Parts: sequence; structure tokens; C-alpha cells
Amino acid sequence: MRNPLLFVALGALVALSASVANAQMMMQYAGPPADASFDANVARIAYLEEKVASLENCYQSQPTADACCGSGCGTLSCCQGQAGLIGGYDFLWLQPTFSEATPYMVHRVIGGNDFWAAGRYPTEFNTAPRLWLGYQGCTGAGARVRYWQYDHAVMNGHLTSDATTTYLYSGITVAGGNELRFNSGMEMHVIDLEAFQDWNRGCWRGTLGGGVRYGKVQFDNFATLLNGAVVTQAQREWHCLEAVGPTAFVDFQRPIRNSKFSLVGGLRGSVLFGRAPAEEYSVSGPDPITITAWTEDAHRTSAVLEANIGLQYDVSLRCGVDVFARCTWEGQFWHGVGSPGEYTSDMGLQGLAISVGIAR
Repeated sequence: MRNPLLFVALGALVALSASVANAQMMMQYAGPPADASFDANVARIAYLEEKVASLENCYQSQPTADACCGSGCGTLSCCQGQAGLIGGYDFLWLQPTFSEATPYMVHRVIGGNDFWAAGRYPTEFNTAPRLWLGYQGCTGAGARVRYWQYDHAVMNGHLTSDATTTYLYSGITVAGGNELRFNSGMEMHVIDLEAFQDWNRGCWRGTLGGGVRYGKVQFDNFATLLNGAVVTQAQREWHCLEAVGPTAFVDFQRPIRNSKFSLVGGLRGSVLFGRAPAEEYSVSGPDPITITAWTEDAHRTSAVLEANIGLQYDVSLRCGVDVFARCTWEGQFWHGVGSPGEYTSDMGLQGLAISVGIAR
């Protein structure tokens, strides 16, 4: 015969379970307690949850501390994610060179024999300031504008002929003891409007970007021929390339072990399409006075390649903001922009760049 106490216990357990379930259902549909602060607390919790989600989204787009600050990599901008302004200044010290640069020819008669030689431009290093300013978001994307300028004399001097030496300079013959005084200048203006995106791969950090470049390269030549103190001929010639086109670049940065120094470098390429006007004016005299003029306006395409490599020192001001100082070698190649004495010569620029700025 079954034990009646067992059936009593089972019945009590079923009744208790039903009571608990009923109580839970009543609580579920009863609604929130009649507390005036309940709605305010719910709104506060929703606001905090939204802020946490926003910070998590921004944080997940940045490298972890271990990715860029491991013991083998150094301490390079490990706390990122701060949006704001970026900018800097480059002090460039550049020397121009030209593939075709023969400003004058020298003719000498020695022992009854004629000898011809080409004169060359003795180019020197000169300063060329460059600055940039932009804005970068917490995801590493941003935009900036860059401007740089070069405006210096390329060659200044004078040529004095004698009984055995004659000079030919841009259509001017210097002979019979006459003297030629000349100067040649080069002026450049370059503006880049570009967007960019930072990227991180382990201990490497880089920037990839592109945009639009405006470039103007102009050469001015002035020459005066004197017979004693009398000016017998004066000439002015100028030509330039003014063009616009796409530009793209990639920069990289790699910390050197646990120091604040980094290896830095970059490559840039541009293709420019534009006009290449040229003018020449000449006045000779004094008896008779002759004036000649010549003009040209052609279309031209130029390719520009740039490279730099060097060292950078970083100092963190606060989380995500760095002040840096950088020293690099920089080289540039400009195809078909001309020289002081030629319209389609290739030009190179190379030298030292010292930079300071703010990065994120």
C-alpha cells in the first residue's frame, strides 16, 4: 500500500509552485512602482548606455596598447582616439638640379683653333618653407591642406669677352670686350588638398591618402649687354608651368625599441595637367633701337615623384596628442617643367627637411 504522506508532500509542492508562478505574473504586469524618480533613472541609464556604446565604437577602431606598445616596439601614441586639429612646419633646405641646363656657350680661339664649351648653372642649397593644417577624427580619418614655396635666384653673374673669348647667351653675342650681366630666378608654389586615413599593423603605423595638387613653377631670366658704360642690349625671358592634377601618398612610422625615436618615411606621386606660357622681350640700340618680342602658350603634362626618410622624436602631451620633431632627407623629381635656359628640362630637388608639428 502506498504511503499517504508521499501524496500529501507532492500536492503541497505543486500548490507552492503554482503560487510562485502566479506571483511572478502579477509582478510582471503590475508595472513599475509608483516612484517619481523611476522615469528619471531610466532616462539616465539610457544616456549612459549610449555614451558607453559610442566610446566602445571609437576605441575598437584604434590599436590596443599591446599592438603598438609592446616591449619590443616602444611607446608610440598608444592612447589614441582623440579628434582635433593637426599641423606642422617644415624647414626645407633644397638644391635644384636640371637635366638640361646650358645657360651659355663659350668660344675660344687658341693657336688658330676653335674650342667650344658649355657653361653650367652652379646651383646652391636654399630654404623652402612648407606648412600644413588639418583635422583628424578619432577613427584616424581626416583632411588637411599643405602649402610650400621656393623663391630664389638660381644663377647670378657676369661674362666679359676679350680678343680670344666670345660668349653666346640666349641669342646675345658677347664679344670685343663687351660685358654681359645676368641673373636667373626660380619660383615655385605648391598647394595640396587631401584626405587621409591612418592605419596600424603591429608595431608599424602609417597614413594613406590622396587629393588634388596645384603647382606652379616659373623661371625668370634677365640679361644686360654693356659696351663700357653704355647698354647696347637688354633682354627679359620667362616661362612657367601652371597645372592641376591628382596626388596620392603613403607615410610610415616604426618605433625604435623602447625609445621615443621612430624611423619615418614616405612616398608621393602626382600628375599635373596645365598651361606652359612663355615670353621673351629684347631691346637693342642705341642707334637704331630695335625691339623684338616672342610669346608662346602651350599645354603640358608633368609627373612629380617625391620620397623622404629619416628619424622622428615624439613627446606625448596628453592621451592621443603628440608633439614631434623630425629630420629627414627629401628628394623630388619634376618631369618636363623646364630650367632657366630650357622649356622642357627635367628638374630635381634634394636636401634636408627639419619638421615640428602636432599629430594624433
